[in-house]
Amino acid sequence: MSRRAGGRVGQTAVEFALIGTILLALFFGVFEVGRFAFGASAVSNGAREGARWSVASGNVPAAGTACDATLTGLKAAVYAQIQGITPVPTITAAEDAGQTWCAVTVTWSYRPWVGGLSFFKPFSLSSTSREYYN
Repeated sequence: MSRRAGGRVGQTAVEFALIGTILLALFFGVFEVGRFAFGASAVSNGAREGARWSVASGNVPAAGTACDATLTGLKAAVYAQIQGITPVPTITAAEDAGQTWCAVTVTWSYRPWVGGLSFFKPFSLSSTSREYYN
C-alpha cells in the first residue's frame, strides 16, 4: 500500500484559498480603480466638449440659444465623450446675465460593482467646464 505525500494533499488547496482570495481582491481593486478613473475622465471630457460646442456652434449668445442643456448638439457633444459609463450622467448648462460665458456641468453617480457590501456607497462625481464667448 502506497502512502500519499504524508498528509500534504490538502495543503495545496488551503494555500491556494489563502493566496487566491488576496489575488482576487487585488484584481477587483485594480479593476474598480480603473473604472473610476475612466468615469472621471469621461465626465471631465464631456463637460469640456459640451461647453466648447456651445461656444463654437455659431449660435449667437442671446436668450440662451447656445447654452441650453436640452439642445441636441450640446447633448451629442457630451454623450460622444461619456460613452461607456452607466448610469448616464445628467447635464446642466448655465450662462451669466451678460451672456459672456457658458458653463456645462456633467454629474455622474458612481456605483462600485462591489456595491452589495454595505460600506461601498454610490457617490456623485461632477465636473464643470466654462467657456467664454468672444
